[in-house]
Amino acid sequence: MLQSGAVIYARFSTDRQDARSIDDQVRRCREYAARSGNKVVDVFSDAAVSGSHIERDGLQRLLTAARSKRFNAVLVDDLSRLSRDLWDMGQIVFRDLAALDVRVIDVTTGVASSDPSAR
Repeated sequence: MLQSGAVIYARFSTDRQDARSIDDQVRRCREYAARSGNKVVDVFSDAAVSGSHIERDGLQRLLTAARSKRFNAVLVDDLSRLSRDLWDMGQIVFRDLAALDVRVIDVTTGVASSDPSAR
C-alpha cells in the first residue's frame, strides 16, 4: 500500500567539493518537507560520485526502495542531483519513478514531476 511520505536524495560530484554539500541539500529538503506537510521517511545520498551515470549506490538503493511503496515523493535540492545526463534524468523521473506513482520534487523551484509543466 502506498504511504504518504517522502525520501530525500542528495549528491555531490567530486572529492574537491565540500562534503557539507550533502548536509546542506538534506537540510533544504527537510525544510521544504516541513513547509509542504511531507513526512521524510528516509535519506539516500552519494558522496563524491559523478552524476554522469546512474550506477550510484545511493540512487540504486532509492530506486529499489521505491518499489516498496513506502513513499510517494522524492525530494531533491535540484534535479541535477539525480543526474547530469538529461536522458537518464528523464528515464528516472518520468519512466522509473512515475511507473511506481512516485513524483520527484525539485525543492529549489517547487516543481513536481506530476505538474503539467514539468516535462
